[in-house]
Amino acid sequence: MSNGGPTASAAQEEWTLLATGVRQFRYSWSTLTGRRININALNKLVGDACQTLDEFDTLGSGENFGQAAAPLDTETSSMIAGRRIRQASRQAATYTPHYRRWFALHNIDPRSLDASSFAKQVPVTSKTILRASPYGFVSDTAKPILRDQSTGSTGIPAPIWFSRYELDLYAAEAALGLLSLGVRSNHILASCINSRTSYSAITGQRSTALIGTGFIQIGTVTPRLVIEQLATPMNLPSKSPQITHLLIPPSVLAGVIQQAEHDGWKPTDFGLHKLLVGGEIMTKALRQRAEETLGAASTVEQYMAAEIAPVGGVICSQGHLHMSVKHGLVEVVDPLDGSATTPGAVGELVVTPYTAYRETTLLLRYGTGDLVRTMPAEQRINCELRSMSAFSPILGRLGTGPGPLERDILEMLHAERAIPLPARYAVEGPAGDLSLHVVVGRRSAPLLSRLESQIAERNLGIKRLVLVDTPNDMLHQCSTRADLSEGAFESAAIERAMDMAGQ
Repeated sequence: MSNGGPTASAAQEEWTLLATGVRQFRYSWSTLTGRRININALNKLVGDACQTLDEFDTLGSGENFGQAAAPLDTETSSMIAGRRIRQASRQAATYTPHYRRWFALHNIDPRSLDASSFAKQVPVTSKTILRASPYGFVSDTAKPILRDQSTGSTGIPAPIWFSRYELDLYAAEAALGLLSLGVRSNHILASCINSRTSYSAITGQRSTALIGTGFIQIGTVTPRLVIEQLATPMNLPSKSPQITHLLIPPSVLAGVIQQAEHDGWKPTDFGLHKLLVGGEIMTKALRQRAEETLGAASTVEQYMAAEIAPVGGVICSQGHLHMSVKHGLVEVVDPLDGSATTPGAVGELVVTPYTAYRETTLLLRYGTGDLVRTMPAEQRINCELRSMSAFSPILGRLGTGPGPLERDILEMLHAERAIPLPARYAVEGPAGDLSLHVVVGRRSAPLLSRLESQIAERNLGIKRLVLVDTPNDMLHQCSTRADLSEGAFESAAIERAMDMAGQ
């Protein structure tokens, strides 16, 4: 009897490890073959990870519960990519009106495609084409339950439909991703992503629920309302006293920083562990200022978009954008002809989600409109994410006209603390005779001189610098995601209360 307890416990532990190993193998096999993923097994993997963390406070150095495994050799990777491309092409050509017409018109058999012929024969699907006929990309066999759309901060929103399978899958994978970032059941995650992007809100809520983490959908509200949420103790059982993780676009974050500095908030007023940013360009200067002002220990910069979900990326410690090839084919192409860019050149990110992860809105070679630089041929990648494809961080967007890239301008503006956040600017004029208009709140000769020196030092190719007091003083507005404001009944009352408290 005395030995029965330990023996039973050891047997149960061995059975649990075996069950976890089987689930990990089934998940890996599905990703390798492109087959539909067993959601129940994936959810149980999330549970396995949570249980391991509860017992050992670490996931260990071995298997990472469904995250990317060791890289495959080039030949195997090419073979798997070719199989997935044919699967995605057959699915789109058979079941979507747009691609069915295109493949028939050009007499191309999707079963004959490999990675090389796919890139040469199938054109990039632009945002314009998707917006013009969004339902032409919805599969005939789909069971759509949720319509999402891009924020539209840089143009007309693009509608995307998702099925229950897709939402279940994305939630489980997002949960595994959050666990790898250190999110735990006693934490509280708040999202300032605009509520019109319902996919993000639902995925955030469902992924945190799988872990047991608290979730608050704040949305795009006034900076003061965000600060009030961050500073207020929750007094919830089994949870941290305050919000610990904040999911937020950089321009919304910039407004929060500006307001917090203006109102005299201190880092110790908040309980943030991590900032999770994405959707816009995050500069080094803004990252430093955010961590100083809000007291967050670190910032994780992610790249994602509803149109290409769940394909995404993350910025490593050395500043590379790393994209996983598990969820889809990622290319960087010349915006003019769709051909592959040369090493070290700037091109557009083009993504084809694989069929194991997409079954409703199907897109082949979707042009994201986001520009990156490919790695120079001689540059060796030696960072913590070196097993994943690497590019520069997002540099800007297509269609912004001549002049310097958005990242180059924002890096300069965010480094100048006299400029109000979020930084707003406009580049005007023909190539070779460009003017940079910047909203500075209060014009001054010293500020003008510093910015002119920075323009010359950074070789931005700007002929004239024009400082203006407000965005209304510019001919062309600079829209950001912070402008996608959502009204809240409590906003006015909180604003008045804070104003009175500061008097």
